[in-house]
Amino acid sequence: RGPVALETCWTIDKWFEEGWDIDYILSKALEWHTTSVNNGSYAVPKEWWPKIQEFEKKLGYRFALREFTYSSSVKNGELMKYTMKWENCGVAPIYKQYPLAFNISSISDSTKKWIIVTNEDIKRWIPGFTDISTELKIPDNIPSGKYEISIGLISPVTNKPVISLAIEGKGSEGWYKMGEILIDN
Repeated sequence: RGPVALETCWTIDKWFEEGWDIDYILSKALEWHTTSVNNGSYAVPKEWWPKIQEFEKKLGYRFALREFTYSSSVKNGELMKYTMKWENCGVAPIYKQYPLAFNISSISDSTKKWIIVTNEDIKRWIPGFTDISTELKIPDNIPSGKYEISIGLISPVTNKPVISLAIEGKGSEGWYKMGEILIDN
């Protein structure tokens, strides 16, 4: 129901000095669906650094969009069908709701942008795969033209992306470009 946060007994450097089994320790933390581990401000032995880096990639949630299909063209005011396959590569869900949103921006005029917020509940994206098959209402007021379609997990206050995804394609404003779409009236 909430994040699992652990604090090390002694430090990871002390574990190394004592010859403790780092693989066992890290596997237990993952088994307990840990979100964060506090080692204080102490260094990690260079011999264990690769293991700690791999461990950090599994802590908490880590969302990767594996598949995304959508209509290449749609009329304004109509529904765009799309499917997504998300993978939570971490060991825990996210505990706070961040809306999944689409950013539709004009290719010919970068000042023309529409953010469309979905009803997707990302707190249900537990470790493993989540399939989505639904529709997105394209606003009536979007003029005909070619648009870039991007996605993001946004702040419900600012409508700006705040969660980094485990995929490539992140733009300077935090949106992940998915492709282009033709909107016609």
